[in-house]
Amino acid sequence: MFSIKVDRKQAELDYSLQIQKWYDFITNHLGKEIKESKLEFYYSIGFFLPKAENKEQQHIENIDKIESMPYNDRLEWELSKLRINLTMNMGNFTISDRMPKKYIPQPIFDLVKELTKVKMLLESEITGNDSQKYSIPDFDENFISSDEFKAQLKQLLGKEDSKLDLDDILDKISKTGMDSLTKDELTYLKGFSK
Repeated sequence: MFSIKVDRKQAELDYSLQIQKWYDFITNHLGKEIKESKLEFYYSIGFFLPKAENKEQQHIENIDKIESMPYNDRLEWELSKLRINLTMNMGNFTISDRMPKKYIPQPIFDLVKELTKVKMLLESEITGNDSQKYSIPDFDENFISSDEFKAQLKQLLGKEDSKLDLDDILDKISKTGMDSLTKDELTYLKGFSK
């Protein structure tokens, strides 16, 4: 679950009917005054799958389905699984509810676009499926630095940066044969092929 704080005007623009209901409830049923200086709004998102009897089988089917999806198809799939909650705080008073699926506020849409890129890049690194990786657009640097993420990903997967380069190794093999490779080059080549 991810939460992001949004300003009052953005929340009122995105979910005006729901927020007006809450304002009416606070003033008419609780007898409180709306104090705009104390209002805070948050969007919370989660990705949910339909209920299934065999969740393990459902996860396997989903993995098979999404592992070859290009970015645009994957983003559409992720958005279809998205659930959005709106939360309003005013001092000690908090109210929250799930929002209808038919509308996705722009801040949420932008966040899901970047999360989808991260998921796909991580999956392609783990599975070695490069065809999926090439469909991923560049990261929006306002959310995350792609260089920073890739460095953290390599560290997480135990693939620290090295001076070895696949093209250089392949050139060496074509010129002088496999026997000319060093132990580090062989290890790198085997790791890359996996």
